[in-house]
Amino acid sequence: MRRAVRFKILITFLAGLALLAPASAWSQEQDPARPPAGWGRLDLKGRAYFLRRDFEKSGLQESLALGLWATYQSPEWRGLSLGLAGYTSQPFLVDDPAHDGGSLLAGGQTGFSALGQAWLQGRVDKTSLRVGRQILETPLINSYDVKMVPVTLEGAVLSDASFQGLQLTAGHLTGIKPWTDTAFQPMSQAAGLAGSEEPVSLAGALWQPSSDLTLQAWEYFCHQFMSMFYAQADLTWPLGRDISLTASGQFIDERDAGRALAGSFNAGQWGLKLDLGWGGWIFTGAYTSARPDHDIENPWGSYPGWTSIMEEDSDRAGEDSWLAAVAYDFSRVGIKGLSAYTMHTFSRTPDSGPHASPDQTEHDLTVDYRFQGRLQGMWLRLRAAHVDQDEALGGEDFTDYRVILNYDFSLGG
Repeated sequence: MRRAVRFKILITFLAGLALLAPASAWSQEQDPARPPAGWGRLDLKGRAYFLRRDFEKSGLQESLALGLWATYQSPEWRGLSLGLAGYTSQPFLVDDPAHDGGSLLAGGQTGFSALGQAWLQGRVDKTSLRVGRQILETPLINSYDVKMVPVTLEGAVLSDASFQGLQLTAGHLTGIKPWTDTAFQPMSQAAGLAGSEEPVSLAGALWQPSSDLTLQAWEYFCHQFMSMFYAQADLTWPLGRDISLTASGQFIDERDAGRALAGSFNAGQWGLKLDLGWGGWIFTGAYTSARPDHDIENPWGSYPGWTSIMEEDSDRAGEDSWLAAVAYDFSRVGIKGLSAYTMHTFSRTPDSGPHASPDQTEHDLTVDYRFQGRLQGMWLRLRAAHVDQDEALGGEDFTDYRVILNYDFSLGG
């Protein structure tokens, strides 16, 4: 019976892709200057995701999920608009509860659906206020969209771009919905503080005084728990035709605040990064160093550290990590839509003391192909990773393989 239901889900999913493909091509041929549709805009995303993570000691995580996003945004009326987004992720064939843990599905490899966004926005010129369930992209609180559905937040966010080159953001967040949850929970509870209901207030500025320089700074304050500060600078030098060099620096500071519900702590990290662009190539080298007294707290999104790659974040107490990466865009040799990158990290941590943890290396490879023509909007991602950890300090080697197929399609303006 379950296999029959799964078969129907797969057929529906594939049929939807087949129907959307010619419709998408048709919509591409329309006049791009046409006015927005009076009923607003509907964005659909289909996603099929296979994950297999094989640990040397603790066993196997393996899942295959089919999912759909449906996001609606109304047209503006006197500066007011609203948005809704529903997400679903359902198991298909590979869903043994004994191999749970990949975060594609809810506990026990079960499917789930959720209303992840429901917001009302008011806008005056270049200033907007969005209230309700929404996606927010900042360095330490963001959508972390690497599984089936994004992380979404509940609260109010004020954005302003009135000054040229300057983007200002302020917000007050009361809840968060992680990957596989169907309900929102308080921000502090999602950080592991059971029974607490503390919100997070934030403020940030991103300034681009020129095309070559970008500066940003962010402050996050989780009442009675902790404060987090993030700063980043990026400076680019054109070195010649098709050659550029970008130097970047980042700084993170975290410490307890208010009643210090998680105890007293002081954590942080600094990092440096160089990106050399040459034709279709990008060569990257980076180094990060974390303070020795406490692991970095990162409970509300992906971690922005430059040595954080597919599996490991390099955010442990006293961790020094080096990264080397190479990316290439194959459109330079006539293969449109194909790109790939490989990333490697080498990390060292204390071998003794209260914050001793295993040294590790990680090797990742990602290949992306974005389909052309009638299948434009569909893209395939293939990923593989291998992590090698020092077993003498409790580490464990493992491999990770992922196959992800996305299809994006829009209706309306």
